[in-house]
Amino acid sequence: MGYTNLERGGKVQVQCPICKRLFMAFPSRIRAGRSRYCSRACLSAYKSQAYIGNKRRHLSGPDHPHWKGGPPRKICPVCGNVFYGWVTQTCSHTCGHVLSARYTNGSGNPNWKGQEVHLMRHYDSLIPPTKPKVCDICGGDNRIFVHHLDGNRTHNTTGNVTYVCQHCHTILHFLAKHPHANTVNMRLIQEFIARLNPQER
Repeated sequence: MGYTNLERGGKVQVQCPICKRLFMAFPSRIRAGRSRYCSRACLSAYKSQAYIGNKRRHLSGPDHPHWKGGPPRKICPVCGNVFYGWVTQTCSHTCGHVLSARYTNGSGNPNWKGQEVHLMRHYDSLIPPTKPKVCDICGGDNRIFVHHLDGNRTHNTTGNVTYVCQHCHTILHFLAKHPHANTVNMRLIQEFIARLNPQER
């Protein structure tokens, strides 16, 4: 590698060892071992080439002396596809989410406390999805809750729960403790209680 026109503080002409193209570079960068190639493309070509002498040829795969056979062959436990990997258990992120759900939902979770406790926290799963999510008393759709018709929260059956709004829900529980009280929407509450069929509770 040669350079000419050495001037204090100025660039010099350098020839790229890959494409033989002439380009300008600072002498300080040349002395530091930089600015040896005219572009990133030539630098990449240098790194990918196999050189003889003190430049060791880049070995990969079976040609490498430390080759251990590559990642093992695995079968995805979700979809059954064959894939290769060291740590992963599934062939894709989608199958990984499905497999993770098996250990985090329901009986697969170590914190699972049973179906009864689950229903106590997810009462709305007992109501058919076709039923509109509106209050069964006043017809409102603001802040809807699930109410147990017989007042027993552990009696989680489809015929014992219904949708009510927060206002009517509060009144229902208030009347359970104070049956002779007179509150707002009292007529609607009384009509709702009157049409309840005890056989469906």
